[in-house]
Amino acid sequence: MSEETVILVLAKAIVDPEFHAVFFSDLKAALAEHDLTEEERGALANVSEDALDALAFEVEDRLSNVTPVPIPDSQLLNWKEHVTRIELETLDLSRVLGR
Repeated sequence: MSEETVILVLAKAIVDPEFHAVFFSDLKAALAEHDLTEEERGALANVSEDALDALAFEVEDRLSNVTPVPIPDSQLLNWKEHVTRIELETLDLSRVLGR
């Protein structure tokens, strides 16, 4: 399983409210634009909204200790997704992915 791709999807689900909604209402549509294996799709299908919200809270808590830098609004979502991906790489995702 490519953990990098899974992290990308989880980060997007954490920071992008529209993607978050689609992720939990129509997972197939949410994952359509991502090159994922069946194993990755299965792991992401096991993610509950509560587990993702807990993960988002943990990431947000860790990021709250970082000194913010000015980011233009037009780049804020990309920056949040990028930083969230970096934080997710340091966490144990097995509890969220059910493996």
